[in-house]
Amino acid sequence: MATADYLSTKQAANAENAQKDKWMDLNEHYGKKLWYQISQKLTDLLRDDAFIASAGGYLEFYKKFVQDMEPKMGPYKLAETAVFLSSKIYPNSPDEAVAFLEAAKKKLKNTAQDVPADCILSTQIGSALLHKKDFPAVKTLLEETEKKLRGIDDVTLAHPQFYELSSEYYRLEGTHAEYFHEALKYLGCANLEKLSCMFPFCHAQFLACCYLATISPLLQPKRSE
Repeated sequence: MATADYLSTKQAANAENAQKDKWMDLNEHYGKKLWYQISQKLTDLLRDDAFIASAGGYLEFYKKFVQDMEPKMGPYKLAETAVFLSSKIYPNSPDEAVAFLEAAKKKLKNTAQDVPADCILSTQIGSALLHKKDFPAVKTLLEETEKKLRGIDDVTLAHPQFYELSSEYYRLEGTHAEYFHEALKYLGCANLEKLSCMFPFCHAQFLACCYLATISPLLQPKRSE
């Protein structure tokens, strides 16, 4: 079923319920090729449980609509959408989530503007690998992604996500000095207003312990010769 037919069918099927206006707007925007406006609407629609239910679930909505929209999205929106959908479609299947994200990476263009989006997708792949406790693979991915980030002049949306992953990797590895270093980088570029209220609570004590472990050798009195 073509995308236009899918939208028309869903609009007709939801003509008498609370989702009718959303399907009508989506169908109208698609017909007018208003790709940017649709991309912006997707952020809210994908987080609307009632709408997703009317669409047949995340997987069907992706296959019947979002997949067709991906080439029409900007790199950031494509990465943001893929990251969100990977966690919804494959919440308990890290291998399938990684394959989904790898496929999204291939849809990016090989330009400087696409590098931050590529790093966002790579970071999410790293999170899935870390969930599997595949530490060697995560370390390799972190090294490769960090090289790409170094080539970016400004702080982007990719930076806090990368440092959050790298700090968590070193925390789980028990490498306190590196964890302390990466966690401070994360806090330095993250939007503090959007941090989960649990992040400061969970990490503050560990950060303090890592700091003490890092500087304690410097505080030891020197032995007389």
